Amino acid sequence: MIKRWKKYQKNKAQAWRKNQEYSSGELIQAYRLYTLALAGDPDLGSMNRLRESTLPTTAGWMLAAAYLKAGQTEAAKN
Repeated sequence: MIKRWKKYQKNKAQAWRKNQEYSSGELIQAYRLYTLALAGDPDLGSMNRLRESTLPTTAGWMLAAAYLKAGQTEAAKN
């Protein structure tokens, strides 16, 4: 079951695109990436892609936490 959840979340993370009409999209994506990192399967490509966009404060902190869980301390500091 966990394996299927990880696969689903990774697929959603990789397919994610910023939606100007949906203001919570970045936070949802950051949380998705954080939970993948917590599960020991971080999606660094999707994390890097999200990092390139302008993020609301909460999403930025969530993404930083995902980077920390993934062992990417330098990325988390930025």
